[in-house]
Amino acid sequence: MYTREFKGCGHMKSPNKQNSQVRAKILEEFEQILNEFGYKKTTIQKIADACGISKGHITFYFKKKEDLLPALFENFFARVSIIMDKMKLEENPMVLFFIRQLFVFYILEKKEDYYRKVSELSESTRHLEYRIERFYNNVSSIMKEMDIKFDSRLLKDTCVSLSYSIYGLINYWYQNSYKIDHIYFFDFLSNGFLAQGNLKNLKQYKEKALKIFESQDKEQLLKMYNTPSEYDYAN
Repeated sequence: MYTREFKGCGHMKSPNKQNSQVRAKILEEFEQILNEFGYKKTTIQKIADACGISKGHITFYFKKKEDLLPALFENFFARVSIIMDKMKLEENPMVLFFIRQLFVFYILEKKEDYYRKVSELSESTRHLEYRIERFYNNVSSIMKEMDIKFDSRLLKDTCVSLSYSIYGLINYWYQNSYKIDHIYFFDFLSNGFLAQGNLKNLKQYKEKALKIFESQDKEQLLKMYNTPSEYDYAN
């Protein structure tokens, strides 16, 4: 069976604290089952069994299985951001944006389970649409903050094109047992922005980000990522 001990819920907690712990446990078990069975064979019932709670309890937090995906990946990206905040690598938001992409691709390079997850999630249109919207909002807000002029329609189209291309490419590489390369995928993404004539000035930020990231002790960064924190799954 898939049942694991439901830690942390046997003591008196405030409602918000306990709700966070239940939600955290659901996402934790979802990730474990996803790793073991893959997305298509992961069911709400399996997650409920693993948590030792009812399906109704699961759907109180997540209406359907597809709702778990954005939450899981928000934790993934949030953990990367928290580590970067601790490292204080750079203050320029566009440089930080590019460093974050490098870090994400590096994790996919080093962690087979995440590589597989992204490959499987490439088939989820709902997840891709969600990521595209977050991707565009993130990039456009940084550009506005830095007073970088851009065509919103062109930028949105670029984010759509890059997202589908990168997810599709990761899926293709995984299905063909290619080892992912964080530099290759970073260049693929960053050059997609630079190809737009009015965004060529982003090259300086890309180059600085690459220099900063490659100068880091990347094994230490990976160790920090693999070390559980109180934030994990809690939002």
